[in-house]
Formats: sequence, structure tokens, C-alpha cells
Amino acid sequence: MDVFILLLTLPYVLPCFTYYPLLTLCCLATATIIIATTATATAIQFLPSISLVYEKPEADIMTFPPRNVKVDRLVSLPLLGYSYLQAGLIETGVCLVVYFWVSLID
Repeated sequence: MDVFILLLTLPYVLPCFTYYPLLTLCCLATATIIIATTATATAIQFLPSISLVYEKPEADIMTFPPRNVKVDRLVSLPLLGYSYLQAGLIETGVCLVVYFWVSLID
């Protein structure tokens, strides 16, 4: 889930940063980005969460100690690297290629 949240920012922000150096139009307005994010978040988060209702409860969940705040991090450096440098750039590249391809067709 953390990767999904971190991955969302790059494809939305990077095309807007290409506006001045490449003199391209920003493909989505702010309202469109909010609608797309809400629709995707609903499909990606809500539908799988319904399947959690049908899972059997864990009997020994309260026997595990809580995480150590000093050692166990929710967002680590490898997770950030994967989100922004690997998956984020791939998704952004595909979005930019499709955007320029569609704009050249029209």
C-alpha cells in the first residue's frame, strides 16, 4: 500500500514539470487528477478490502510484540528507491509516451 501511495505522485507531477522546458500542455487539470485519483483509489483499495471480511481471524495476533519504533520503519530507503526510481519512472515514462503519442495523432 505504501508503494501505491508513493507511486501516485510521480506520474501526476512530472508532466506538469515538463510544461516549461518542453513547452507542452499539462494533460490533466487539477479537478481531473482528483477525480482520477479518487476513482483509482476506490478500485484499488476498496475492492480488495472487501475480501478481508471473508478471511478467518488470527488467533495469536495479540501475542506478537509491537514493532520497535527505532528499528522498524514503515517507509524504508529501498521502498522509496523502488517507488520513485524504478516503478515510478517506468509508470511516468509510459504515461508520457502515451500522452505525446495521442497528442501527435490529433
